[in-house]
Amino acid sequence: SAAMIIKRGEECLMIKDDYKDAMTFPTGVIDPDESAKSAAIRETKEEVGIICPSDNVTFYSVAYISEQYGFKDRFHFYFFIENNQIDDNQITLSKGIEYYKWVPMNEIAINAGDRRAYIKLQAMLELGSREPYFEV
Repeated sequence: SAAMIIKRGEECLMIKDDYKDAMTFPTGVIDPDESAKSAAIRETKEEVGIICPSDNVTFYSVAYISEQYGFKDRFHFYFFIENNQIDDNQITLSKGIEYYKWVPMNEIAINAGDRRAYIKLQAMLELGSREPYFEV
């Protein structure tokens, strides 16, 4: 799967899907014959209506996430874009997305239900660092 970390100032955009217990970054499954980056860009547009120009999107990290919360083990690709110009009027939620919230970086993990990957991502974002790969 692939996700987009959208940073605006000192906050990141998180969403709450109706079938999940906690918030996530805009995320979804990578389709056959689709790159991880393309999937993250597509899922972001589908879920919140934000268009992320490919040239402005950078690779952030990939995580191996062992089986948890009913999800099988998987690799999850994270991409990053910083855009301080995003206006909440630009956000349009797709069916199945209950709500969105701009979350301070030090509250990402708690909003994500303290999932291991989000604990690690929060630490990386707070430090302004990137690790190309981690396991949780």
